[in-house]
Amino acid sequence: MSPLETPPLAPGLTAASALRFSAVELFVERVASSMDGFRLSDDDAPVAADICRQLDGIALAIELAAARVSAFGMRGVAERLGDCFRVLVGARRTALPRHQTLAAALDWSHALLADAQRAVFRRLGAFAGGFTLESACLVAAGDNVAEQDVPEVLAELIDKSLVAVDTAAPRSRFRLLDTTRAYALAKLTQSGELADIRRRHAQCFSDIFARSLAEWQTRASGEWLGCYRLEVDNVRLALDWAFSPSGDAAVGISLTVAAIPLWFQLSSTDECRNRVGHALEAGAANRSVHARHVMQLYAALGLSQTFTMGLAPQASAAWAKARDIAQTLGDREFQLETLWGLWFCHIGLGEYRAALGTAREFRMHAQSPSDLALGDRLIGVPLHFIGQGAKARGHIERSLRYEAATAKPADSIRFRFNQPLGARAVLAQILWLQGFPERAMQQVHQSVEEARAGGHAISLCDVLAQSACPLAMLTGEWSMAEAAVAELLEEAGRYALTPWRVLGECWNAALKVTLGELDAGLPLLAGCLVDLRQVRFAFFHSGLLGILALGLVGAGQVAPGRRAIDEALQLCRQREELWCIAELLRIKGELLQKGRDAQPAQAEVLFERSLEHARRQRALAWELRTATSLARLRCLQGRHEEARDALAAIYGRFDEGLATGDLKAAKALIDAMS
Repeated sequence: MSPLETPPLAPGLTAASALRFSAVELFVERVASSMDGFRLSDDDAPVAADICRQLDGIALAIELAAARVSAFGMRGVAERLGDCFRVLVGARRTALPRHQTLAAALDWSHALLADAQRAVFRRLGAFAGGFTLESACLVAAGDNVAEQDVPEVLAELIDKSLVAVDTAAPRSRFRLLDTTRAYALAKLTQSGELADIRRRHAQCFSDIFARSLAEWQTRASGEWLGCYRLEVDNVRLALDWAFSPSGDAAVGISLTVAAIPLWFQLSSTDECRNRVGHALEAGAANRSVHARHVMQLYAALGLSQTFTMGLAPQASAAWAKARDIAQTLGDREFQLETLWGLWFCHIGLGEYRAALGTAREFRMHAQSPSDLALGDRLIGVPLHFIGQGAKARGHIERSLRYEAATAKPADSIRFRFNQPLGARAVLAQILWLQGFPERAMQQVHQSVEEARAGGHAISLCDVLAQSACPLAMLTGEWSMAEAAVAELLEEAGRYALTPWRVLGECWNAALKVTLGELDAGLPLLAGCLVDLRQVRFAFFHSGLLGILALGLVGAGQVAPGRRAIDEALQLCRQREELWCIAELLRIKGELLQKGRDAQPAQAEVLFERSLEHARRQRALAWELRTATSLARLRCLQGRHEEARDALAAIYGRFDEGLATGDLKAAKALIDAMS
C-alpha cells in the first residue's frame, strides 16, 4: 500500500493546513477516537506533522503512535518515538526503509505493553482471517492470563490499535492486520509457545464446528452460513497443522468431519474432496478413529467426487462403505443419507429401476415429514424418467406438500442440496410434457429465484441445468435460454462443479445447433457429449443426441445424423429411459425423409409409434410435436384434410402456452392447411 501524504518540513504550519494531508488527518482521527473532545491546535500541528514524517506516512505505524497520545501527550510521543527509532532502526540497517520504520513502530508499541498484554497479543497471531471473543478466550488464555481476563486485555489491545474490530460481521469479530499478525506470530515462535497454541487453536475450531453440526439442523442455511463461513481460513490453518508431522491427526479428523457442511454450503467441493481424502489416509493409519467419523468421511468423499469428477465408480463405492458402517452402528439418519447418495448415483448413471428400488427403501424407513417428502421426491424422479409421468407428478406434488407442512426455511439444505428446488425442477419437466408450458415455466422461475436467494451454488446449478436451460429451449424462449446457460457456466466454473459445467457446455452447444449455428455448434456438441460420457451424467444425454442428429442432417450429413439418433434410441432402451422415446422416434421419422434413400412410409410408421408412446405417457407436448411432423408428411402425400383434423384435435386440447414455439408452429400449419 502506498504511504499517506505527509506535510513538508516548513515553518508556519497551521492545524488547518496540516489536516489537508492524509497522514495527519488519520493521526488526528485516531487520537480523537481515544480522547473525547480532542482537536488539533496550531501549536501541535508541527508536532503531529513531525510524527507522521518520522513514520514515513505508514498508516499502521501512525495508528500505533496515535494510540499512545492519551498516555504521553503529543510531544511525549514525538520525543519517545525519536529516541526509540534511532535505536531500533539502527539495528536493522539491511532492511528497506519503510520496513525499518514499521518494524520499529511495532517494537516500540510492543515494548510498552504489560506482560499479560504481550502474552495475549502474540497468541492472537495464531488466528487466520479474524476471530471471535469466544475463540480468543479459548486460545489466548494460559500462563499469567486467566480466561476471564482475556476480554479486558483484548479491549486494551484494541485501544492501542494492535487489534482491529470488524463491525461488518454478523457478530463482533476481531483481527490483526497482516503485518501485525506476522509480528505477533514471530513473537509467539520466540516465546516457545507456538506448538501449544497451534494445538489449542485446532481444538478450539474442532469444538466450535462440532457444535455447528447441531445448529445445522435447526438454523436457516443463510443464517448458519453467515455465522460460520468467516472461520474457513481458521479451519484451513488448523487442518494444515493437524495433518503436519508435528500435529494431531485425531483432532484433524474430528475437525474435517465437523467442517463438511461448511464446504458443501460454500460449494467448495474440490477442497472438501481433498481434505476428506487426507483425513481418510490419516484414519487408515490410526485404528482408534471412531467408526462414525469414517462413515461421515466416506459419504462426503462419495458426494464431493461426484460434484468434482463425475460419477466415477469410486463414488458409488464410497457411499456403499458409508452405508455398511451406518447399518452396523444402527444410525437411521445416516442410513437415509447413504440411501440418498446411492440413489443419486443410480439416477446420474441412468440406472432408473435401481434408483426406484433405492427410493422405495428410503420411503419405507422415512418417519418425519421431511423424510417422507424426500422419499416421495426420490420415487417421483425415476418414475418420470421411465415414462410414468402421471405417477411421478403425484409423488412430486405430494413431496412439496409435505415440505410446505414442515415450515422449514426456503433455503434449507438437506443432504447437500435444496431438496424442494430439486423437486420443482422435475415437476417443471413433467408439467411441460403434459401440456402445461406456462405452469412449467412458473415453476422454473420460482426455483431459479429461490436458488439465487439461497446463495447455494450446487442447488442453483442443478436448477439451471435440470429445468431452466432445457425448458427455455423447449418453449422457444431463446434469450432466457442464453442467460440460463451463461449463468450455469459461470457458477459451475467458479466452484469447480465439473459435471454441471459439462452440462452447461452441452446446453450451450445444443442452443447453437437449434438456432442454426451449425458450423460452430455441431463440433462443439459432439465434443461436449464425449465429456458428458466421461463424467457419467446420464441427464438429457439421449435428448442431446437427438439435437445433434437433427443438426447433422440439417448440415447435409444424413448418415451421421441417423447413426446419432439410433445411438440415442439404443441408450433409451438400455436404460428404460422412456420419457423422451416419443421425441426420439419423431426425430428419426424426420431424418428418414431426408437424403437420396428417403423412406416416407417408414417415417409414417415411426410417427405412429411415437404417438402411441406419447399417448400412453400422457405426454401431450410430444404428441403435438409428432402430430405436427405427421401432418407435414401427410400434406406432401395430398392428405390435407386428414392431416389438418388430426393436428387441430390435439392443438385444441391445450388451454395455455399458445404463444410458445411448438403451439405457434402447429397453429400456423393448421391455418395453412385450411
